[in-house]
Amino acid sequence: MSGGKRWWTENASNVTVNCDTNTTTTSYMHYQATTEPPGNQTSGLNFRFAPQQPGAPGKLLYTWTTNASYAALYDTADSKGISGRQWSKSTMPTIPVAQDASLSADASLVGLADGADGFRLLNGADMSDAAGWSAPPAGASATAVALSPDGSLVARGMAASGDDADLLVQDTDPTHGDTPRSFVFQDDSDGGDRIASRGLAWSSHASKLFAVTGDSAGDAYWLHIISNPGSRYHAAFQGPLTLQPGTPYAGQPVELSGTITLNGPASGPAARLTAVRTDASGSHPLDPVTAAADGSFTFEDTPPDAGTATYTVSYAGDAEHDPADDATTTVTVDKAPTSLTLAAPTSGTGGSVHIAGTLTTTGTALPAGTVVRVQRRTKGGAPSLPTLRVGADGTFAFDDVPGPGDTLYTVDFKGDDDHATSTDWVVVPATG
Repeated sequence: MSGGKRWWTENASNVTVNCDTNTTTTSYMHYQATTEPPGNQTSGLNFRFAPQQPGAPGKLLYTWTTNASYAALYDTADSKGISGRQWSKSTMPTIPVAQDASLSADASLVGLADGADGFRLLNGADMSDAAGWSAPPAGASATAVALSPDGSLVARGMAASGDDADLLVQDTDPTHGDTPRSFVFQDDSDGGDRIASRGLAWSSHASKLFAVTGDSAGDAYWLHIISNPGSRYHAAFQGPLTLQPGTPYAGQPVELSGTITLNGPASGPAARLTAVRTDASGSHPLDPVTAAADGSFTFEDTPPDAGTATYTVSYAGDAEHDPADDATTTVTVDKAPTSLTLAAPTSGTGGSVHIAGTLTTTGTALPAGTVVRVQRRTKGGAPSLPTLRVGADGTFAFDDVPGPGDTLYTVDFKGDDDHATSTDWVVVPATG
């Protein structure tokens, strides 16, 4: 019943019939000509209802297959079409039908399982593609789909081989980043090794999922009742993250460590973790790591810039565990230390001296164009000499003619955004 009318599919003519207005087996529901099932060419016409909502008309989703797959949404109260769409099929299944269809309670989402062509999630308003679901494993066939009564979860059934999942349960909206919970059925002699065509259904409160499996011959079936199919074990980070060294400088390697606890069987999969460093230049993903058996993990990073950096570690969950709340820590990255050294001056021609030096750092490399400042100090004053550009290897040199007395040469690097200051000096004694 929907919209105050009774509806059924009539195998003899492969049609959908409004039983209150049609009494013969050769009539079918009249629909807009562009999306109406083509009468004697249809195969496997079937439909799904959205439950009658208070103040809202009922909706009827029906699907059929010829040399293409069709799906259309119908307003059963006003007896008019809402939306429809068709797809060319890459391969025709053994039984040429759209394997299964499901409609959310508010008719906003349509789910289709279409054999070798996989799964489709559509917007009910216009049958446009919604956010896509993951494709079935290679060689698997989509056999069943069922949206939970509240539309929050979707169960997708498949005929897959080996250890590949035959049943996936996840949030309806895949943009939530929910990792599907997977179920594998392997023994076709005692329980079936695949989800049967149209073999999924939810209980009214989505607390149970009913799954029918079949064998490869298609002549035996088993019913499985899965309690709380959308639930997973809890996952959480334990204690604060630690960073060693605690106050790094720009360009210094650091280790970011912590511990995550996964509830549930100890034999479950190891947690795969991601981390991001966020600083003044933006967000920078770190290489993912897998936690050890005891849940401990360590990320390696080298923050290149001085300033404040925030590290965020995330666990997206897996087939058995919910995502964990992110763990974060903020650290102040100091300027990298520098070292400026001057070699002993050597004599030049005409009373001149040659002074060479090196500017180095153990942190982030010095930028191209780095300069140092030179001052010459005598009893007569301290005039500045021209600045010197440091070479790619950190070296620099200059020549000067000292005065008659002792001469003090001071060279300093004033630092930059990522490097600390440094200085050194030499004395050229008076000659004569």
